[in-house]
Amino acid sequence: MDQNLYQQIISEYRKTGSVDLTARACGTYPIKVRKVLITEGLWHSKKSDAVNVLRQRGYSVSEIAEELGMDEKNVQFYLPYTDGVLSGKETGGGKRIRSFRERSKNAAEGSMSRKQEMISDGGSREKPLNPEKPVTPVEGTISRAPAAPGTGKAMARPRTAQTYRDVWQGYLLHAELVLPGHGSDEDCEDIFTHEKSPEVLRTLLKTKKGITRDLIVPGTMSLHQLSYALQKAFGFQNCHLHHFSFPKKLLRQMTDNRIGHWKELCGVYLHAPVFEDFEDLYWDDDYREGKSPNNWMKSKYTGDAVDYAVGETFIDSLRLMKEEREWVERQMREEKDPELMRFRDYEDLPLDVCAREYSPEENLNRVLERLKVQEIFDLQPLPASETESWRRDLKENNQISCAYLDAYRQTLSFRSLEDAMDTLRLMRTDRHQLDQGIWLNRKELKEELGRDPEGLLDVVDREILELEHHIGEAMHAFDPPAEPVTDTLYYSYDYGDGWLLRVTCREIFTRQEVIWEIDKSPEDLFAEAWKRQNRRDPDLEKKLQEHVLQRDFSDEYEYESTDGKWVNDDLRSALIRAELKKEPVCIAAEGLPLVEDVGGVHGFFDFLRTIHGEDADEAARMRVWARSMGWKEVRPKPDSLL
Repeated sequence: MDQNLYQQIISEYRKTGSVDLTARACGTYPIKVRKVLITEGLWHSKKSDAVNVLRQRGYSVSEIAEELGMDEKNVQFYLPYTDGVLSGKETGGGKRIRSFRERSKNAAEGSMSRKQEMISDGGSREKPLNPEKPVTPVEGTISRAPAAPGTGKAMARPRTAQTYRDVWQGYLLHAELVLPGHGSDEDCEDIFTHEKSPEVLRTLLKTKKGITRDLIVPGTMSLHQLSYALQKAFGFQNCHLHHFSFPKKLLRQMTDNRIGHWKELCGVYLHAPVFEDFEDLYWDDDYREGKSPNNWMKSKYTGDAVDYAVGETFIDSLRLMKEEREWVERQMREEKDPELMRFRDYEDLPLDVCAREYSPEENLNRVLERLKVQEIFDLQPLPASETESWRRDLKENNQISCAYLDAYRQTLSFRSLEDAMDTLRLMRTDRHQLDQGIWLNRKELKEELGRDPEGLLDVVDREILELEHHIGEAMHAFDPPAEPVTDTLYYSYDYGDGWLLRVTCREIFTRQEVIWEIDKSPEDLFAEAWKRQNRRDPDLEKKLQEHVLQRDFSDEYEYESTDGKWVNDDLRSALIRAELKKEPVCIAAEGLPLVEDVGGVHGFFDFLRTIHGEDADEAARMRVWARSMGWKEVRPKPDSLL
């Protein structure tokens, strides 16, 4: 860890006595501040005391986690920094991140993600890692499609006697870089807050207002895919943790600030509080050296949405919430805190009290990334007058899903599904440990395995991929339907630098088509042409796709906004591309791209001042470093950003 930051945290905390204020003053994250203070003996909690007492008794991290009913990752955040970290010695994780950043952006064209390689791999397969516990593929007996999400406001355009149907929706999302707000009612601030010369900064940033991107995205795009698209649009490289969250005011409205209402959102809108199951949360973080980073990133936000995160399912959320409730109730009984004794049980706890007292390191406002854009965004947030009826519908849908679960719980297929999901989570953890071992000490690992560890990693990847495809659809068969509830989400990236994007839905565009007697879209006709070839013909497929993108779509592809107006030609071209190629399209961009690990918003401003300052040597050095991070000092062209 940087010694200057370490000492600054100690100094600021002694002045303020507040973890949050110290984190804000030092430009870092409260988790890092607490860990420094624990190391120095300046801060403690009941949980940290319990962790460190067991550590002093010689317990391992896994033994502490088991003893206290915590996740191993959570235990790590309550342990002091080691001497190696405090001395500034580069850790294995640091080496891995550094290597990731140094990977060439000029890798061979046409490279694709490992998942695509595995799907097309027709070679022989090696035996599973754990032959004693084979995973039985889940039979296709579990299939219950969720109810269709809302479609926004009704169309105002007058209709003829012909029959129409909605066939596709595109969403205009406005993403803006903001500063995190630290008040209980404050989500964000303008990026120029606390700056003495915002006009000079606007000149350096090459923007009139701020740093913004406008994206046209398919309604079927998942938030998981949107995360990659936002990173690419703003210049990030997927090096750090991230999450989406609701505006604070909306979350309080949805939950009435009560845990009893909040728990109904878990597994439907919010991730249950598990800290931190990184290997599962970032299940497709499968970049391998030698691939083109640009191509890899694009493969993540293009195409149909899929989700194989165990923790994103309603099934797993019920289990996690049961464990969370039991732990909190046990703490309430043991602590006998007078302030908390006035609450009868867990469900009566205020949400902010539970977050402060029992989940200080866990995020109770992490939106599920499996949700699709059309399942979460609308042109306005949930009206306060409709909140009660919305809660009743939400609870009823959850009860229906639980009834389905109870009906299937004793069947062989459901037991196989649960076993397979547990196995998938464990395999991801094993894969992470193997990958870490390769980076930390490949030579010793090779001697221990008696083979190249990369070969074993390929085997693990194939096993994980096969298991994902066996259980992928069944994992989410019991997820309750979600209805659009907000016009705004916040996207947090790199908890150390504290980047925050405010993503707002500005418009919803709908394509409708007439239902003719012979009802076939151009895509259906092209699919039949491919089928007549009796095989996939890449050349023919490419020609047909080019034909689709070049032809006149005045009849088949017309889009209207929610007020019933037809869109202009430029916007229609972007919508056609988003629909047919199943990818986001950037239609407007303000401000330069950002830089990884520059120190957040204010660090980025200091960086710009430096490269335009009077010290030529320092400016040159900073430019070289920024280029190594993939940064270009050019105003981005919207159509080339994604």
